[in-house]
Order: sequence, then C-alpha cells, then structure tokens
Amino acid sequence: MASLPPRDVDSQVFNDFCCRRYALIEALTTDLDQFLDICDPEKGVLCLSANAAKMSWDVTCPPPELDMTPPELPQPAPGVFFKREGKPVSYKQEAMPLSEWLLKIAIQCDTWLKSVASHRGAHWDTSARQGLLQFHSL
Repeated sequence: MASLPPRDVDSQVFNDFCCRRYALIEALTTDLDQFLDICDPEKGVLCLSANAAKMSWDVTCPPPELDMTPPELPQPAPGVFFKREGKPVSYKQEAMPLSEWLLKIAIQCDTWLKSVASHRGAHWDTSARQGLLQFHSL
C-alpha cells in the first residue's frame, strides 16, 4: 500500500489509520496461520496491535501499568482470548468457533483503531473533530 507524504494533520491521521488497518487485516486474513500460531492461551494475556510506520502487526503482552504517565497512544485491548465461564478461551480449545473468535478480534481492532484516531485528533477544533466522527461512521 503506497502512501503519499501527508500534507496536513488530517491526512496524517487518515494515513496512520489506513496503515494500521491494513496491517490488522493482514494479520486476520493473509497471515492468519502465523497469527493463530502466536495466539497460545498458555502465553497469558496478549494484544494484537499494528505499527503504522512499518505497516506490520504484532502480538505482544500488554505493557505493565507501572506509572501514571498516559501512553503516547491508546493501548490495544488486552485479550486475544475471551472468557467463557470465567476461563480464558481461544478457538483452539474448541469452545468457540474460529469465525466467532475472529469476529471478536476484529471488533477489538476496529475499536482500537478508532480510539487511536480520536486520540490523535483530540487537540483539533470542533469542526475538525466532527469531520473525524464522520470518518469513523464510514
């Protein structure tokens, strides 16, 4: 996915959103086998995130909450495993169909992408933030 250098803040946020979205779609489609291999319930709580600059995805442990300093960007929701009856469940445990599990991961990714875009546009004026909300509703 080629991108032109951003001309203004709006295009920077849009470009960041598109690059992260592209990487997450790759994780859940083209790289699905690799993603599934990484998502092992024995590894504990994991997060799926995307790097806009590299247009790549990663599954990592959530950062420890050691201080009260706000992160530069909102953190992805922890949990590529979902609880059922109080226990972490992955699609591998056959308690949840793969399609249902992927849908939940995709919803988390979409929510995270929108929170990152909103965070980046928090300092904008009212009309610019309204444009961002219209972009989110697409």
